[in-house]
Amino acid sequence: NSLRCYPVESRGKTVPHIEFNTNGKTVALRTEESRMALRNVDVRTSFQQKARRRASADSSLVGKIREWSPKGSISVDGGAAVIPAVPLRTRLTGLRGNFDERFINLDTLAVRIGSTDLGLDGQVRGFLRALAGRGVLAADMNVKSGRLNLDEILVAFGKGSRKETEILDSIPDADATKADISVIKVPGNVDFKLGLIADRVDFAEMGINPLIVNIAIKDKVARLTDMSLQSEVGDMDIEAYYATKSMSDVSFGADLHLMNVSSKEIIYMLPNVDSLMPALRHFEGKLGADMSISSQLDSGMNVLWPTLEAILRIRGRDLMISDAGNLRKVTKLLMFKNKNPGHIDDLSVDAVVHNGELEVFPFKLGVDRYRCILAGVQDIDRKLNYHISITQSPFIIPFGVNIYGYTDN
Repeated sequence: NSLRCYPVESRGKTVPHIEFNTNGKTVALRTEESRMALRNVDVRTSFQQKARRRASADSSLVGKIREWSPKGSISVDGGAAVIPAVPLRTRLTGLRGNFDERFINLDTLAVRIGSTDLGLDGQVRGFLRALAGRGVLAADMNVKSGRLNLDEILVAFGKGSRKETEILDSIPDADATKADISVIKVPGNVDFKLGLIADRVDFAEMGINPLIVNIAIKDKVARLTDMSLQSEVGDMDIEAYYATKSMSDVSFGADLHLMNVSSKEIIYMLPNVDSLMPALRHFEGKLGADMSISSQLDSGMNVLWPTLEAILRIRGRDLMISDAGNLRKVTKLLMFKNKNPGHIDDLSVDAVVHNGELEVFPFKLGVDRYRCILAGVQDIDRKLNYHISITQSPFIIPFGVNIYGYTDN
């Protein structure tokens, strides 16, 4: 370690200039709960007092810091950290950057958290003003990942709220679905823009490779734009937002475009859809879906049904019906060629959700020798009222069928 302090001339005044450099094979850091050890650390910093005509009226620590102009660089080859809030083995595999009073330039920051690896580069602005509470902390960052295990990280956050948590190298996949997700507050004094490219993402037992998304965080709102992913269950394009005006005022919205996804996978990814359209669970085959959704959320990140607003379209061809049950009695009565109803030629459904009610607009459906138009309404209590107009059938006279009751009866 070396420390130098000497006077320099600035704007006609003599001011102190301080240089502090450290170069060590090992540097250990410790807070009340966390531990960190770094190796091959090279830090070079300088602080020069600003030449001001008048003395600063701010006598606080932050005010004193603002009287100096910092500058420096940092290089770290590697290290490890123990952070109980995120009880996963955390390793630093590289850090290079430099800073002054305006910018923090991050050339590279490479870390491994459990089975997740992250590489970051970019720039942070307004650090000192944000520290003084007089400005917004801004950042433009790029993040690359070979594997991003969101399941594991969410479970780790849940475990980290407990005291005396064991630090784990990873969390078994079997535990990944046990995460209790609670409201995460979006800060209001930041203006972050992040571009993320991940070769593989593990989320909700859905293998995603790759994932590309831009993330913006500003004014207590997080936005996802230009999100494109390819997964084992199908391809998706998504734009979304998540806002926390307060811990009791949480909302989200999303535009989703899903391609070649099975009905079971749609229900798995969007469980609330099953409550709105329970018939989906009986379709087999690939579907396409376009959805625009907005809603308030409770403290457990669950949708508050009375606040849900949605527009959706579900479409598909050559679909099969599984578990037809008593529908076979209907097919005999209506003279189906195939008495075992299993095939739907084409399907295209448009619907809206408003004031706790799902309204399905008239849509065409082709089954066996029949062509029909179906429309109707159902509410949150699963009470339904539908009408089917038969436009083509073996019978000479057109007819209609009213269906009412509850989705389970």
